[in-house]
Amino acid sequence: MPKVLRVLAIVAGVLVGVVVIAVIAVFAISGSNLNRTFEVTGDDLDIASVTDMEEAERLYISRGCAGCHGADGAGGILADDPAIGRIVSTNLTTLDYTPAEYELAIRHGLHPDGTPMLIMPSEDWITYSDEEIAHIIAYMETFEPVENDLTAQQIGPLGRFLIATDPGSLLPAYTIDHSLEAPATVEAEVSVVYGEYIGQLCMGCHGDNLAGGPVPGEGPDAPPASNLTPSESGIAAYTEEDLFASLREGIRPDGSALDPAYMPWPSFSQLNDTEISALWAYLQSIDAVENEY
Repeated sequence: MPKVLRVLAIVAGVLVGVVVIAVIAVFAISGSNLNRTFEVTGDDLDIASVTDMEEAERLYISRGCAGCHGADGAGGILADDPAIGRIVSTNLTTLDYTPAEYELAIRHGLHPDGTPMLIMPSEDWITYSDEEIAHIIAYMETFEPVENDLTAQQIGPLGRFLIATDPGSLLPAYTIDHSLEAPATVEAEVSVVYGEYIGQLCMGCHGDNLAGGPVPGEGPDAPPASNLTPSESGIAAYTEEDLFASLREGIRPDGSALDPAYMPWPSFSQLNDTEISALWAYLQSIDAVENEY
């Protein structure tokens, strides 16, 4: 074999070896991150005190639970992408969780054994009040069992890479400050403070500063979340009535429709007038950010 060919063969062999080692490392690190145990204890909320089941159902829908788990709680396929993987939301109707285990899942994105849940947007609810979380849990406990043949989640190569290099992108438990304390209750009023409380629902997709951008966990073909700050590239031209129309009817100010596959306005349509007006007050108070989203 000519010397050049021998060199090329050696180089090719080294490259293959590097790739194999990298793949093994990604699978090992991602597996370790998936199996990490967080030392967090769920709060045993007072579910028995919940009596208003209509309000409990409204909270289950408006806080986004139905968007992933369905109105009946039976779960479904959230994503089926060869790169990211097959992401399935849990069938809540067949769970045998205690209230503390439900709280651990909702607020902290953790399974009962303390391992992280995949794409569970608990950062939205980490400081939601005990009263609201108790209502949501009480409503979930009313579900009739539904047999839903959902295949097990399968994490694709890109999903594995993300979990290995940036675990918080698909495992929100890694980004949550689990030491935060939630209030027992909150005062529902049209105020910036209450609007910020409601605005937590938006931050999982639109970012902590609500300036929009690529949505964590979404595939490359998914549209970016829009800019919700009061800037020219955001909602400076919006009125409060426009926000109501967007959340209640899924209609932008220009008359175009919001895609519920990416903007879950059917869930947010259950926000009441006080919540939407408070959210509007909060959005008007935050820093304006100019970007292309």
